[in-house]
Amino acid sequence: MTNLNAGNGQLHVQSGCKQRIPTNSNGIFEEPLLVTEPGKRTKMVLHGEYYNTVLYTPVLGVMFFKPQELKNSIFFHVEEEKLNELEEFPVVAFIAQGSQLRGAGVHVGHILVQVNGIEVITPREACKIIKEGPRPLNLTFCVPADIDATMTEGEHMVKYDTPGIKAPNGSRDWKFKYVVIGGIIAHPWMMNMYKSKAEYDLAVIETQSGRPVSVKVKQFSLKNARILNGFQRPQTVKYSNQESPWEFIVIMDAAQYPIKIAAGSTETLMPVLEGIHNVMPKRHYIDKSGPEKLIEPNEDEEDCEQSMASSFH
Repeated sequence: MTNLNAGNGQLHVQSGCKQRIPTNSNGIFEEPLLVTEPGKRTKMVLHGEYYNTVLYTPVLGVMFFKPQELKNSIFFHVEEEKLNELEEFPVVAFIAQGSQLRGAGVHVGHILVQVNGIEVITPREACKIIKEGPRPLNLTFCVPADIDATMTEGEHMVKYDTPGIKAPNGSRDWKFKYVVIGGIIAHPWMMNMYKSKAEYDLAVIETQSGRPVSVKVKQFSLKNARILNGFQRPQTVKYSNQESPWEFIVIMDAAQYPIKIAAGSTETLMPVLEGIHNVMPKRHYIDKSGPEKLIEPNEDEEDCEQSMASSFH
């Protein structure tokens, strides 16, 4: 893992957007790309869509990891064989909230392949060239074909300090948190809640830099936890001061305490729910007509309880 410190400079993108690089039908460059350092490849080997971005700032505000370092986080859906095809290329594993690369269309899961015409094949190489290279930096990224990064985090309303499994009576009874399942600084089965995305970013930077974490975080283990409502559709709750219903899930942790996580839509809730499902291959449910049961996932399952709806660069 390698990282580059975030900065406040201005990012310039060629022609106001990504500059796509011509490839053949297999997603490989039509012509070999020459590099200025000896002993490196002279042709790209990754299948996917390539684009260029020009950066004038001294820092990027991203972290790079090797693909195999991400098999339990953003690449947990990716088959081992496909992950091995990425070799040790530097994968964007984290982008700080203020990073100017966001505006350039760079996303987690994209791979940095060239800096100023020099091919980079490891995060360490990328870090060295980015730090020492003259500005502007011409960065070439690849969006790998058939390899999707899965983000299991987002802004949510949560409730974890009451014993009941029903939604709170009022919207003000919930707390706003930035919820992260696993991620690059925690085990896949850990659920961390931060005050904001900015505080999560700071926790990542401090952790990867070997410094004590200075922000508050609420932590829950998902080992032996249970989902108390259907995994296909969250429950809904309507508050008079909200324009539309909220959707929420209820998790019972190993300490038998319910954790409720809500969002304004299923789409917003799904990344965190997918991360939870990743560490719960079999879902637990509470059947109100009898004892607790362990039920395999089922597309046609009936609704229950309530109405269902490296271093920093």
